[in-house]
Amino acid sequence: MDLIWLLLKESWPIAIASMVMGLISGGSAASIIAVVNIALSETQFSPFLLAFIFIALCLVQFVSSFGSQVLLSRLSNGVTYQLRMLLSKNSLA
Repeated sequence: MDLIWLLLKESWPIAIASMVMGLISGGSAASIIAVVNIALSETQFSPFLLAFIFIALCLVQFVSSFGSQVLLSRLSNGVTYQLRMLLSKNSLA
């Protein structure tokens, strides 16, 4: 529990941004499935519009997933650095 508190205490903006990016990524993945379902079941939408929406959602999903992973990596490296500094200070004292 102390590790989670250290994680959130020092880097809460990165943690929140990573969570938001993950939610956007998950929402866009679910939306891609919905667009494919609409394309397979209904013919009232134009194929050009469905293709445009599909490509846009794929781009949103890619960017948000990549951003979330980068932020999580940065958060992990920051916490590792903080723990190393804490360990160094305690061993020198």
